[in-house]
Amino acid sequence: MFFRSAFIGLGLFVLLCGVTFFLTDRVLLDMAPGVAESLPIWDAVSTPAEGGLREISLPAWAPFALMAAGCLTVLYSLPLRSKQS
Repeated sequence: MFFRSAFIGLGLFVLLCGVTFFLTDRVLLDMAPGVAESLPIWDAVSTPAEGGLREISLPAWAPFALMAAGCLTVLYSLPLRSKQS
């Protein structure tokens, strides 16, 4: 089974996303015209910025939550069996 490696990979990805967001204040997206209007989820996660850009700014607790969730996922995956016999 691949569950152990999948959980380790997912945990490391979430952990590294948390570290990345810990070092950034905001993310500016340069999207093609009409993309933000066609997907309503962009209105929930981003705000319009100057020059037609979209800005995503995370709350201060988000990097810590992502790092904690990634660490817990990796720790969860360690006692799983690596190979089935």
